[in-house]
This record gives sequence, structure tokens and C-alpha cells, in this order.
Amino acid sequence: MAESGELPNGATPEVGENPFFVLLQDDKLITEVRVKTDRLLKLPDNKPAGKHDVYLQISVRLNPTIKASYSWVFE
Repeated sequence: MAESGELPNGATPEVGENPFFVLLQDDKLITEVRVKTDRLLKLPDNKPAGKHDVYLQISVRLNPTIKASYSWVFE
């Protein structure tokens, strides 16, 4: 979850963005984005999907920009 100081000066989460997660310190570090769409027939737990429902699955591959003792985890 985002801590104070992790957001740019003056930036605050909007109403309803609680919890608010921050993945990167700078959006310039994003090198690729892929989007795959499909029809949503049912939500998890077999709940019927309404026309405004969305199921979002996010996969992230991290590559450290600064080598540290724990960087081997990302290799």
C-alpha cells in the first residue's frame, strides 16, 4: 500500500481508492504494457456478471534497477 512520500507532491488517491497501491517510483520505468480482452460470462465464485462488472487480473514482471543483496530473487 502507498505510504506518504511515495506519491508525487500534491498527488492524493481519489475517493474510493482505498487501499491505494503504488508499484513503481516512476512511470518511466514501465517498458511494456499488454492488454488482453475477453467476454466476462461469470465473475469468480460463479456470480452472474452485470454489464458494468469487470474482472481484472494483473501480472507484473519486476526487474530491479539497482543491484542489492536481494536482487537474485528477480533473476
